[in-house]
Amino acid sequence: MTQATAVYAPLETDATGATLSTIKIPVGVRRISRLYVVVVLNAAFVVTGANFVLKFHGKAVTSEQEIVVYRTQYEEGAGTVTGTIVKFSPVAVVAVDIPVIAGNDLQISGAYVGTDPGTPLIEVTVELS
Repeated sequence: MTQATAVYAPLETDATGATLSTIKIPVGVRRISRLYVVVVLNAAFVVTGANFVLKFHGKAVTSEQEIVVYRTQYEEGAGTVTGTIVKFSPVAVVAVDIPVIAGNDLQISGAYVGTDPGTPLIEVTVELS
């Protein structure tokens, strides 16, 4: 995600920018139980937060689920600010309970809402159970 567009877009799978199409839910899996999230912001100081939202959709879910996975806020100092900051978040474990249907395709899209912090990177690992 390169800017605060508040529009869902397909996630990329790796540093090469390959777009994730769908994930086939394996037989025996009944839910998404956890998300492991890491965020890196290369940001100018801003006064509004950065909000990353994931949307789980496709034939593998009975209804779309939207989950805010990360929020932050930077405070602006007095006068003109020219500095930037790189912020690495610790791994956040987000407990979820999203029922899935084995054998069907899951799609995951992401949106970024808030003041554009430059080039944000978010990594999400999905735990199936």
